[in-house]
Amino acid sequence: MISKRLFSISLIGGLVIGVGSALFFFITFQNEFVNPVARFFDIWIAAVVVVFFTILIRASRPTMEPFHFWESFVYGIVMCWTGGLISGFLIWQVSLYYPLSFQHFVESGILSLQQGQRIAQENLRMSTTLSVTEKEAGKILLLENLNLDLAGMKKLVPAFLFWDEVKIKFVYSFLLVPLISMFMRRK
Repeated sequence: MISKRLFSISLIGGLVIGVGSALFFFITFQNEFVNPVARFFDIWIAAVVVVFFTILIRASRPTMEPFHFWESFVYGIVMCWTGGLISGFLIWQVSLYYPLSFQHFVESGILSLQQGQRIAQENLRMSTTLSVTEKEAGKILLLENLNLDLAGMKKLVPAFLFWDEVKIKFVYSFLLVPLISMFMRRK
């Protein structure tokens, strides 16, 4: 059964995920160049918190009834979604009031795109299966795509990070929580 007390524990877990992910973003993008993919390493924050708080919820139950998959799933989803909203809001606010971390995030994204472009051009140049015409067409497409991506990166505003963070935690909830719920259920 879902109780108010156990539900509040899952909200506290969401708060821990949110604050932890926001701190991770802030600390990660203090440096000049960090690959933007590094943002996704905060999955470990969510995983550890969901496991810890699910154990806490399971131990806090008043009876020794079976701890069902769906109970763990509900509490885990609440934790991840609450964490996503909180971390999104905090990252957005940090980006507004301390724009250096947001600026480093955007610059890192631009550098990452440019590095990817160079690697793609090198791979295209080294390809032995493509004709000269296909290679030239590939170079043109790569350049057009890079210009579009760079224009998009330069237009980013801090509010983008709010929705991006919410989407990331939403995906985490459907990747992490079912796995954790399967292991945490008690028969």
